[in-house]
Amino acid sequence: MLSIDVGTETQMELMARVAAFAVSAAVKYIEKGVCMRIRNTISRCGVAAYFLSGMLGIPAAFLSSPARAEFLLGAGDVVEVSVAGIPALATRATIDLDGKVTLPIVGNISASGISIDALRGRVQAEYSKRAVSLREPDGRTTITPVSPEEVTVNVAQYRPVYISGDLARVGEVAFRPGLTVRQAVAVAGGYDVVRFRINNPYMDAIDFKAQETSLLDELKQEEEKKKYLQAELDRLPEKINLDEEVKVTSPPQPQNSGSLISEQIRAQTDDYEREISHLRGAFKQLAMRASLLDEQKSREEEGSLADNQEFERAKALLEKGTTSTQRVTDARRAMLLSATRALQTGAEASQVRMALDEMSRTLQRRHDERRIRLLTELQESRTKFVRLQAQLAAARQKLGLVGGMKSMWSNGRTGEPEIVVYRNANGKEEKFVGSEATPLVPGDVVEVALHVD
Repeated sequence: MLSIDVGTETQMELMARVAAFAVSAAVKYIEKGVCMRIRNTISRCGVAAYFLSGMLGIPAAFLSSPARAEFLLGAGDVVEVSVAGIPALATRATIDLDGKVTLPIVGNISASGISIDALRGRVQAEYSKRAVSLREPDGRTTITPVSPEEVTVNVAQYRPVYISGDLARVGEVAFRPGLTVRQAVAVAGGYDVVRFRINNPYMDAIDFKAQETSLLDELKQEEEKKKYLQAELDRLPEKINLDEEVKVTSPPQPQNSGSLISEQIRAQTDDYEREISHLRGAFKQLAMRASLLDEQKSREEEGSLADNQEFERAKALLEKGTTSTQRVTDARRAMLLSATRALQTGAEASQVRMALDEMSRTLQRRHDERRIRLLTELQESRTKFVRLQAQLAAARQKLGLVGGMKSMWSNGRTGEPEIVVYRNANGKEEKFVGSEATPLVPGDVVEVALHVD
């Protein structure tokens, strides 16, 4: 039984070595006369397949893998047609989406899905059926037949190969006969090792550790802010009692009194206390003025009542003839003057009372705004605190997973690239695993992925 050491060779390299060995063995056997019985059954192109299938147990169909498929024309390929001695018939034509090319004289010819030899035969057959009318330099017109040997058909430009994956550049690669995956990767700038190393667990561990540290610091600040806001909210009463003397208490001191959050909240609290103190001072002055006006109004009302009584006595004396008209007139004037002063004082007292009520509402509104703001900030702080806890737990979980990958990464290495080729053969897409030595045909799509062993 024949034995061959395959080692770490790729599938294509193994097939090439086995085929060469089989052909060499076949020649030796035939030269010695051992294979005379099968000489009539083995064609010149089938010797390798016969020995591979008979001696190695490999089916002959295996040799016709997609990597060895014959190149077939397709939409996008450009063919060049010329006729010897007739430069006017030289042309380049692109195979359209319908799989046809348009040539002078013969018109449309189907070209997709066949080899260049098959297309050459079709074009030669079409031109050989026709005679070409040529104008000589002297003005005469001659009819010249075209023989098949005079017609030349070649591929002027192939469809590109498309390559993607862990590469420096992805996209189209111009096809040249004999192009392999290794050559296409080289044209694309080689493997993108930088992109591949982004998944290095050591680098990920550094990123996740920095994220954990940042989240911890932010979580502590948010916890401090939450406690400070709650303490400030508990210190404020729901309603302001304007009848009681204001007792301003110092705001609670946070654990880290020098932090930016504590300074910000302390500044807001000081601003609120100053505004409330100013409003309370204005309210107190208005209350004192209202009290004075009320006392003045009461005295003027008493004086107006006394002047009214004096006027009534003067009128009674005048009726008895015991007093003069001048006294009655003076009493009436004094009564009207005191009544006017009482009305003016009453109006001014009413205005002060209205201003006092407005000041009371302003104080209560400012107090309520402060409480609402503290409640809103406290709710936002609690929500952010919960979100930071979840993010911190996720970062620690990532650190745990990455830590388990460090030993695997330390012992691992970048293995052979995983190469998958997609090929359109006779209208059907085929997918097979290739290697760097896999030959490509126009229109192939190659995907490259790097892995760690």
